[in-house]
Amino acid sequence: MSDRLLRPLVWAQDGEWLLGFDGSYSSDSILRIESAADGFILREERLAETQTKRYPFADLKDDVTAADWTAVVVDEEGERLGFAIARYEIWNRRAVLDDLFVLADARGQGVGRQLLEGCLDWARGTEARHLWLETQNLNLPAVGFYRSRGFTLSGLSTDLYDPAQVLPGEMALFFSYPLA
Repeated sequence: MSDRLLRPLVWAQDGEWLLGFDGSYSSDSILRIESAADGFILREERLAETQTKRYPFADLKDDVTAADWTAVVVDEEGERLGFAIARYEIWNRRAVLDDLFVLADARGQGVGRQLLEGCLDWARGTEARHLWLETQNLNLPAVGFYRSRGFTLSGLSTDLYDPAQVLPGEMALFFSYPLA
């Protein structure tokens, strides 16, 4: 494994890179959400064709400005490989991971794990009870990653996203990691 540095994300230094960042992912499956008597059941379903999701990063400067913790992973040549942004919500003592993205070529090399561990270290230094995040039922790579790191499904929303901006059947999944 190469040496990588986890450092704070600084808009003046990293903003142009962030605005050009390709955080897209592709998935050939989706977690379909079915209502059950006292909750929901998630069933993985193969899609007729692979779907690619792209994220607009136009409002990322606001996320960085509002953040309590930011990080970017840089390799030994100074190339940025991924970033994360988090904040602390005092009203419910919750740390929120707003963004965690890894360049496609750097996925599977521990960059996401390094960012997540840095975020968890920061969150443990707050009064947060847990680290909370949101991802999509279409983003099975992210769902698998968070589950493998000990996160559990803590909720979902069938109507969080604007239907004009998401793929059919796309819904929000919320995951939580206890810090105590």
